[in-house]
Amino acid sequence: MSDAQTHPTPPTLSLPVLNPKPHSKMGKRRAAVLIAIHIAIAAHILHWKITGSTLSPVEPSEAMQTLELGRVNAGFIFLIAALLATLIFGRFFCGWGCHLVALQDLCGWMMKKIGVRPKPFRSRLLVFAPILLAFYMFVWPTLKRLAIDPSPIPNDGFTNHTITTDLWENLASIAVMIPFLGICGFLCVYFLGSKGFCTYGCPYGGLFGPLDKIALGRIVVDKNKCKGTGHCTPACTSNVRVHEEVREYGRVTNPGCMKCMDCVSVCPNDALSWKLSPPPIFSKRDKSSRIKPKYDTTIPEEFCLAVFALAVFFAVRGAYAVVPMLMAVGVSASLTFMAWKAWRMLREPNARIIFAQLKRKGRWTTQGTLYIALTASLLLLTLHTGFINYHRWRGGEMFNKINIPLTQLLSGASVNFDDSTQDQISRALDHLTTSGAIADGGAGFAWHPAAMLQAAHLNLATGRPETTATLLAALIDSDHASDRLAADYARVLVLSGDRPAAEQHLKTTIANHADFWESRNEYLSIFANSITPADAIASTQSAADELADTHPYSEARTQTLMILARLHESTHNTPAAIENYRAAVDAAPNHAPAHEHLASALLRLNGDTDGAIEHLTISTSLDPSNTRAWSYLSNLHHQKGNTDALLRSCEGVIDSTTTPVEREQVTRNVAMMLIQLGYKDQGDAYVQRANTLRDELPE
Repeated sequence: MSDAQTHPTPPTLSLPVLNPKPHSKMGKRRAAVLIAIHIAIAAHILHWKITGSTLSPVEPSEAMQTLELGRVNAGFIFLIAALLATLIFGRFFCGWGCHLVALQDLCGWMMKKIGVRPKPFRSRLLVFAPILLAFYMFVWPTLKRLAIDPSPIPNDGFTNHTITTDLWENLASIAVMIPFLGICGFLCVYFLGSKGFCTYGCPYGGLFGPLDKIALGRIVVDKNKCKGTGHCTPACTSNVRVHEEVREYGRVTNPGCMKCMDCVSVCPNDALSWKLSPPPIFSKRDKSSRIKPKYDTTIPEEFCLAVFALAVFFAVRGAYAVVPMLMAVGVSASLTFMAWKAWRMLREPNARIIFAQLKRKGRWTTQGTLYIALTASLLLLTLHTGFINYHRWRGGEMFNKINIPLTQLLSGASVNFDDSTQDQISRALDHLTTSGAIADGGAGFAWHPAAMLQAAHLNLATGRPETTATLLAALIDSDHASDRLAADYARVLVLSGDRPAAEQHLKTTIANHADFWESRNEYLSIFANSITPADAIASTQSAADELADTHPYSEARTQTLMILARLHESTHNTPAAIENYRAAVDAAPNHAPAHEHLASALLRLNGDTDGAIEHLTISTSLDPSNTRAWSYLSNLHHQKGNTDALLRSCEGVIDSTTTPVEREQVTRNVAMMLIQLGYKDQGDAYVQRANTLRDELPE
């Protein structure tokens, strides 16, 4: 018998061969768009560097400034436009215009190049984090303001801040951006999936996601063309199960869909497309056909993870002034996943994370041991950070409740605190010191700049200017120098008896920072006897010339020119003084104090009442809360016999007060002034107003 007869050939079966996953044609297009956006960001920064002013940051978080302070900026306008566009086109901005999506896509692409394919983490409760963050950032400021002062707009009204001279005012530093990109990019992608931060940490997604549910534009399927190949779901980087959505609903209804168009691109039958269609939220659905979501956690685990994530967020937010809110969210989400995986590893016989086998058949692997050690170390670090943050927060809260007369303390005047205040100062200082660096008796790795400054002020209040000087010097050396801080440090050095060090510090400061006008003023005032007027004028003129040509900040130019004007005035050079007061106004036409100083100089040096009235009128229009300027203006109108203008100025004096008690007293003072000036009828009317205000005061 032949071998063929002994071993007959087995029958063959026709098995379907799975085609390799098609490559999305949209990936390169989307990458090109995102690269172009980053080029535009670089051009924005370059424009600011060259011209000194530019469009305010086109960053949605800037909308918080508009909602809380009434500063209408480019970020607010952009956010409104993006929200309106989402209502029509769906969640396109996230997929095609967000720099954080670009970062996550880049991280995901780099991981795939080395064989790492992150798996999405699916949680019931943590997905609500973006909505809570969006509420905190964009809704709470308005609710808080309405609760304090029932008004639909900020007290000073909305003002135009679309152009800025300080592009980086509210943005993080480069030193903060680098770890931020690593945490919200690589860590979140590795642990939570390709759009992990979008799913569990993005406050803007908390706005765009709900709007997408009622948006007209979405991915739809032509069921006549769909053959169920299943290519769409693996291609989706938004963690949407596209094949289930289109099978059950005929379209993608998941608000996590960022309209990247990858699923459309890879469909071999062209069954998917983006179209305008009725929002699915208004469509009737058969409950039995609804897709049952799959989660990685049990319900008890969900609640524990939610509490844990919230605790981590508060523990690390603001730590050492290097963890902004969104970074804290990324840390919280990543560490929550790590803790959950460690918990599962302790309870289950087998555990793995992507390609790392942590536990096999009840035994820890080397990778598992390292993972547990890393997770435990990070948890201990987080606990320590939370301890430091608590003491910083508690000390700061107590500091804000203490009335520290800093101006008096810096002038050398003695200030006596009662026993209760002294006890509050002591306890606040204990908390702040505990939050400080180990080298200074604290428990932290470094000082938080705000806590350091508060501790310095409290030490000054307790009669320890030497300790205050040490803290302020460290704060300046840690690259947190500012004009006010440099000037205060000089004052403290003088109080501690080290005038030579104060003089050298101020000389160095104004040599390195031409825009530090307050330090220059302090130098001139403290060391007036040792500086010739000619040297002071020459130094200040040099700074003014430098600022006029190169510096973007009009505030510094204006203040420096006013110092120069006062120096000329002290040498009785009236024309030069007036010229520099005018130059200060020209440098910053919207700077109310510059107009007030010019008005005073015009009247004092030239007897120009009309000019003084003109600039005082401008000053009060720019700053209606300046009671002194209103009073000054009312006196000038009386001198000129301008009765109507005088009464308007009196109204300004009254309106500039802030409390009911002050308003009643100022109204009575205005009444007495008018009567003394011969305006009896008007004075009597103000007396009646003052009486009414007195009757309305609380008992």
